[in-house]
Amino acid sequence: MEKVFLDTSFLFAFYNADDEDHIKAIDIANELSDRNTIFVISDYIIDELLTLLLSRVGKLKTIKLCNDLVDDIREGLLTIIYVNYEVFAGALKIFINFEDKEWSFTDCTSFVLIKKEKINKAISFDEHFSQFGIEILP
Repeated sequence: MEKVFLDTSFLFAFYNADDEDHIKAIDIANELSDRNTIFVISDYIIDELLTLLLSRVGKLKTIKLCNDLVDDIREGLLTIIYVNYEVFAGALKIFINFEDKEWSFTDCTSFVLIKKEKINKAISFDEHFSQFGIEILP
């Protein structure tokens, strides 16, 4: 089974029916699910997603979408990996050394986790992952 890392931009579109990429996100998820793909996220991605949802759709809708996310985790549809000190330190180096990039610290933790977990592909609707050399699925 192939592991695919899910970025915040993808998850925001997937869980938010009002997002312009919602249908695209659903279609991608369904296609990959049919291939028994393991969807991987990090605790930092969850933090970034809930913060983004809160700022864009409000608290009540964020709580509802948070419950949907928790249900997907409980059902085994998403696998969470956690940022430890080693990942944090590696992300900090990336964040500092690539001063010409607008990568969030969460992006930097994702890059380290992807490399550490030997994940070759990600789903993202922004260019940050491809800038780091990670293959982005459609």
